[in-house]
Amino acid sequence: MSEMLFECYNVPKIAYCVDGLASYYYNQESSNSSTLADGLIINIGQHTIHVIPVLDGGAVTNKSRRIKIGGHSMTKFLYRWLQLQYSQHSNSITLSRAEELIHNRIRIACEFQAELSEWTDTEYYEKNVLKVQLPYTAPVAVTVDPNVQRERRREAAKRLVLINARKREEKLIEDEAEVERLLELVEAMSEFTPCQPEYQHALEEAGVSSMDELKKRVATLQQKIRKTRNKLLQDSTAGVVADEQEEKEVPVAGPSSRAVATPPSDPAEAAEWLASQQREWSEIQLRRQARRSRRTEMAKRRTVASQERMRIISQLAKREKKDDNFGIRDEDWDVYKAINKEGGGSDSEEEEEKLQELEVVLKQHSPGFLAAAAGSADHDKPLTIAERYQLHLSTELIRTGELLFQPSMVGLEQGGLADTVEYVLKLFTAEEQQRLVNNVLVTGGPADMPGLITRIRAQLQAIRPFQSYFRVTKAKNTRLDAWHGCRAVSSQLLDQVGITRQQYDEHGGERVCEHFLGNKSWQCSAPEIVDDSKPSSADLQQQEMEVQQPTQEQEEQQEQQEQEQQDQQEPQERQEQQEQQEQQEQQEQQE
Repeated sequence: MSEMLFECYNVPKIAYCVDGLASYYYNQESSNSSTLADGLIINIGQHTIHVIPVLDGGAVTNKSRRIKIGGHSMTKFLYRWLQLQYSQHSNSITLSRAEELIHNRIRIACEFQAELSEWTDTEYYEKNVLKVQLPYTAPVAVTVDPNVQRERRREAAKRLVLINARKREEKLIEDEAEVERLLELVEAMSEFTPCQPEYQHALEEAGVSSMDELKKRVATLQQKIRKTRNKLLQDSTAGVVADEQEEKEVPVAGPSSRAVATPPSDPAEAAEWLASQQREWSEIQLRRQARRSRRTEMAKRRTVASQERMRIISQLAKREKKDDNFGIRDEDWDVYKAINKEGGGSDSEEEEEKLQELEVVLKQHSPGFLAAAAGSADHDKPLTIAERYQLHLSTELIRTGELLFQPSMVGLEQGGLADTVEYVLKLFTAEEQQRLVNNVLVTGGPADMPGLITRIRAQLQAIRPFQSYFRVTKAKNTRLDAWHGCRAVSSQLLDQVGITRQQYDEHGGERVCEHFLGNKSWQCSAPEIVDDSKPSSADLQQQEMEVQQPTQEQEEQQEQQEQEQQDQQEPQERQEQQEQQEQQEQQEQQE
């Protein structure tokens, strides 16, 4: 930081302050320019929490403690929680959205376990759950005239009738050709006896084993041809009648333009009439609900309905068919209705129109009946598009803030906020503890969370002796008070302990000057300057040791020299001894 400020911005002086101490200085009641009042600072930051005791005008840094959790930890926890719970909306759940929820919705529970158990109650959940609406794109509603829809369905039905009629005609032609071929074989076989090879060859060509079977097959085909011709005749007649009815048909008005049924004038008859209307409305709703439950069961794998459907499909698959002509016969429709996934049909238009008419009548004459029915059927009501894009926050509202007091919830092996405060207080004497708890200040951005001050007071009351006094307050502006405190003492600090460019060039960027709002400065010893041109003390000592300790070769040479000297001295000594002996003998002779 110092390098950037001096090198890039050319600032004249720099002074560093601890944000918690600056906020504490700005919030103390009797502001002194160079000292701090006794107290305990709980500074909750973005990544860490610091518990700083202040005694005798300054911070006791060697007894301060730090917890590696903060506002970012809560944001990341909530973000991952919602990502796992609502994986279908993972693109809409972002860190910025989770941070917004932290600032505006998350709170601290005074009794976490007790409040967590309350969320198991359905009524409490419905009353306190927070529904967050995610952005979504609503589909464009296309309104079509009912007459146009009816005309489209009629045209689709006509096309389907024509397709089926064409298929029947093609099948009729094939059956007639087959009957003619078989009749020719029967006529040809009448000229031969059963023992002749031509007779047997004709049976093989017809694909039968006897003449009776061949005649039975011809009769079956002739009967099928008659039924197909009758069906084609009925379809053509019905088509002509339908066209005549279309020409005479008068457009049917929608349910909104129909005349609303009026109750009889007699009170008894009116009550009976209203009960019949309610009963009819309930029956329609029951049928619709039965169809919805049927569709739900069909979607599941191991239900009775789905197993029955699979049984019918497997039986149809076992049939050996040369051509796939399922749907041509009228009885195939019954099989289709038995296995279709909607459970026998969907809500018809006539039923929907009738239901709307009944609701108009009941809203006018019995509004309480519809309100009670709607309240009882809320759980079966399908979700709207807006409800599908909602986040339901329940226990997350208190679970996220509990990380400050239980970091183990995210796998952090550290004590929580209350445990750390208790540990710091035990480092002081009883008198000093009382001086600290008399003024406990909570600062930092996450300190604005609702319920935090109440929770700290409850935890501190459990830590302190019975009926002892303590005071817990929150900073005036938890986010900006650190800046306000630095601004209040900026000129004083810069004049007294500010680091100049000359000091930066001389000592480097890690230079820190001590003051009452800053950290302690730990001076490092000056590095030893080594001159490569001069031998070091270690080299000199090594040379001395080499001088003092001769090598093995030098010792051998010295021993050889001593041996040679001894060899040279021995003859001289012998000669001297001989000379002495001769002199003694001469003296003895003279005597």
